[in-house]
Order: sequence, then C-alpha cells, then structure tokens
Amino acid sequence: MNKQQKLVALRKELMNAYEYMKCANLEEFKQRLLWLSEGMLKNHITHVVNYVINMKEIELYQEYREKREQIKGQ
Repeated sequence: MNKQQKLVALRKELMNAYEYMKCANLEEFKQRLLWLSEGMLKNHITHVVNYVINMKEIELYQEYREKREQIKGQ
C-alpha cells in the first residue's frame, strides 16, 4: 500500500469512527477536519445555538494527525 492509499484509508477510518466526519468529497472532509480540530464539528453539523467545545473531537483530531504524520514520514 502506497502513502496515498494509506491516507485514504486513514480518512475512511476517521469517518467510520465519528459519524459527523462522514462526507461526500475531500473539500468537505477538510472543512469538517478543521471544525473537528477546534472541537466544533458536532456544533456546526447539528446547528446548535449555544456552542460548546468538544474535547473528544480535539483528541480524535490529534490522534488522526499523529497517524497522518507517521504515514507522511514513511
């Protein structure tokens, strides 16, 4: 498996791990990833009025980023 295939698999893994990351294309994934890194993804997707930072989302993003960096470093 080459780096590109590993990155695609990692994105799919994240989408399967967190329902709010499921999306149709790469651009949408990148936007959701940004919101995930801020702990605000669920807030944006569910259109809540009183935003609350979700630390689980931030941790999930950090795990994803660490795995992505390992793949890129290979």
